Amino acid sequence: MDEERRHQRPVAQTSSILTTLAARTIVVRVIGVALAAVLVAAAPGSAHHSISATYDIDRVVTLTGTVARVEWQSPHVVLYVDVGADAPVRWRIETLNPQGLKRVGVDQASIKVADRLQLQVCTARDGARSAVTQTMTLPSGRTIAVSVGSAELRALGRP
Repeated sequence: MDEERRHQRPVAQTSSILTTLAARTIVVRVIGVALAAVLVAAAPGSAHHSISATYDIDRVVTLTGTVARVEWQSPHVVLYVDVGADAPVRWRIETLNPQGLKRVGVDQASIKVADRLQLQVCTARDGARSAVTQTMTLPSGRTIAVSVGSAELRALGRP
């Protein structure tokens, strides 16, 4: 009988162990939820950037080229345009977000692969073949203002 009692834990001790395990489980869950919230909150901030920090808004150039690829996504629709006749060079061009383009009358049917576009753009500060649009002349001949970061550019004295 003494041997049997030695292997049995008192009810109070078993209850204490269960309470400790439950508390640890709750703490682990709270930490997990907090970590997930931090990661979700940080994602949109890292996806977007300052237009004037990335692009030289004082240097507007005109590019004419053929659309090689279009990515309809947020935060910006991105065009990949081959510029130049003899040895085309591919440029990555950021435009408005999909809803912004729709507001100015541009949808997926308006810009397609192989279309010829004329773009006024601000080029990347780091010299990469990347730019952000100011205006876009569509294959139909219609020119539209598609300035990305309009509020930021206005604050810097730009239209």
